[in-house]
Amino acid sequence: MRICLLLSFIICFSSYAVTQNPTESKSKNTEAGKRPDTIILKGVLVPGKGILDLVQTQKISFKESNPSSPQEIYNSLPGVFMHAGALNTNRLTIRGIGSRSPFSTTRIRAFINDIPITDGNGETNLEDINLGIIDEIELIKGPSPPSYGTSLGGTLRYRTSFAQRPESSFISKKSIGSFGSFSSNNGLHLKSTKSVFTLNHDLATSDGYRENNNFFRQSISSFGQVLFKQSSFSSYLNFTSVNAEIPSSLNLSDFEISPEKAASNWLSVNGKEDYHRGQIGFNFSHKFLANWETSVSTFYSTFKNEERRPFNELQQLSNTLGLRAKLSFTKRLSRLALGIEIFNEKEDWSTFETLDIGKGTLLSDNEEKRRFINLFFEGSKSVKNWNVFSGLNLNHTNYTYQDLFGISANNKSGEYQYKPILSPYLKLEFDKNFSTQNYIKVYTLISHGFSIPTLSETLNPEGIINVDIEPEIGWNTEIGIRGKYNDWSLDLSLYHLLVTNLLVAERLTEDQYIGINAGKTRHPGIELEIGKLINIKCLGFHAILVNGSFQYSPHQFIEFVNRDIDYADKFLPGNPRSKALLSFKIFNKNLNINWTSSYTSAMFADDLNLISTQDYFLHNLLITRNIKISNKLNLDIIGHLNNIGNSKYASMIAVNPRSFGAAPPRYLYAGLPFNYAVGIKLQYSFD
Repeated sequence: MRICLLLSFIICFSSYAVTQNPTESKSKNTEAGKRPDTIILKGVLVPGKGILDLVQTQKISFKESNPSSPQEIYNSLPGVFMHAGALNTNRLTIRGIGSRSPFSTTRIRAFINDIPITDGNGETNLEDINLGIIDEIELIKGPSPPSYGTSLGGTLRYRTSFAQRPESSFISKKSIGSFGSFSSNNGLHLKSTKSVFTLNHDLATSDGYRENNNFFRQSISSFGQVLFKQSSFSSYLNFTSVNAEIPSSLNLSDFEISPEKAASNWLSVNGKEDYHRGQIGFNFSHKFLANWETSVSTFYSTFKNEERRPFNELQQLSNTLGLRAKLSFTKRLSRLALGIEIFNEKEDWSTFETLDIGKGTLLSDNEEKRRFINLFFEGSKSVKNWNVFSGLNLNHTNYTYQDLFGISANNKSGEYQYKPILSPYLKLEFDKNFSTQNYIKVYTLISHGFSIPTLSETLNPEGIINVDIEPEIGWNTEIGIRGKYNDWSLDLSLYHLLVTNLLVAERLTEDQYIGINAGKTRHPGIELEIGKLINIKCLGFHAILVNGSFQYSPHQFIEFVNRDIDYADKFLPGNPRSKALLSFKIFNKNLNINWTSSYTSAMFADDLNLISTQDYFLHNLLITRNIKISNKLNLDIIGHLNNIGNSKYASMIAVNPRSFGAAPPRYLYAGLPFNYAVGIKLQYSFD
């Protein structure tokens, strides 16, 4: 620990100032595009950042997404799938990792700039992120690079940047839609040659499609950055408040006959959650001695939650404090970086008896302190058309659990730690430019990742810490090709992720899950995206952008025996084996019409592959019309038509459902039938 703190001190004070590199995000999204290093969702190409950004990423376009839910954004990508049980219940998976989490996103780390928004339990609430303040989203599939903690599933980087901030303006978006939905996003953007400031307010409400499904979310966010001669300072602040009812999952009969129903036990107690989440972070960076740069980010977050459930009432309070520091050296076509991340979180949670009104007797009282340190090293080198990127991450995690309710022999308190985990990363890439517009990249990579068990996965059926449970470890190999020829774009990748000690959640009672290490699993897959820009002159339109994507991912158990049942060669539940999307975007200067059709295959809901959902198609239409009212005032009129074919489908499944008493198992969440949203966007420029 002393060595780690000393290293952090050296990095922080090797110069007198720091933030993220002000040149880091200077690329802008364009329809035609330049030579890209990443591909935006829907096939739109963007300029690359050269040899210093050799990580295999995808940038996600979200500016015209459904205002109510981010599900459509992520499900457009091959290899990525977001379950959405409700506006406050989502689970994102990447290449099959994270599908065993009951109700939240795990095994995937997320950052806003360099500020982690994943908690110490490994969970991320993506639905709470105010996209109104975000300029771009970058997705890394598979074990992440060393500087981002080598998360087994992948990494999401939500970024705000000086270069992509709009000119001084006020932007207001309003939308109404089906099921009493309403959204409002208002942003004030102030920008000068050396500074930028954004203040944003986001509001979303809905009566819900189902019973006991009312939803209210409000966020206030700000971002500021000041540039100096050789340094910059930035800050990020977010506060989110959510009050949402919980309809829970349905059994097959209710799903088929009355999908708008809520689970009877959750309806009877008016199940709901009421929470507040706050995050603040600062980043300071400085370039010195011509080739050196140092960067330090510090962050704090807090979370307070009260959740009313049929089996008990939950109260949570957590506080997180952390630091990320990096020292880098760049010379010509080479770069080296050394850094550290320190993360500390304390969480207190209690459960109480659920009464008809209010809460009753205290049932449990717990406290956990979770700490980890990541030391990382990265280097890159380019020689002619060849680029190599490599790195190492060393993680050490420990936690202290205190049972404040149990006494004497029933007390379950303890302090535990995992063995240090060393994760390498290596990527080799061949990059050839044929012209300004045409290029080809061929790459191969091997990476190592891990995921630490969450608290619920470390407790055995008696509620005692299970010292035998191990982190899940994975090796990922991948080859791919991406390129552009005239108006064609291509991104093809083949991967194989081998996971040891995959963590699976086994449901014992309605409110109790335990974690089990499931031997070995294999996650092979193929992912394809292809795009074509067709120039036309018809009915006033200028071009059609055609995009298609496809994935095939037959993920299976290799070795897993549980309760004397052998699951070898069974397919992993919770993810579609295949998924496809085709979209057509017709546009001119003032009008965009975007039609999207997607197919999702059946998904298994249990490890024995005896229970499955139906495959389904979804068809969505988005129309955007721009009206220039004056030189300073612009109006966009936006219309969404979703699930035009009115498909009945499961938008989320609970893995390994069990029945309790005489009740059938509940494992299905009903997707929305045909729905719409219409809105406007007003932008007034002060300049």
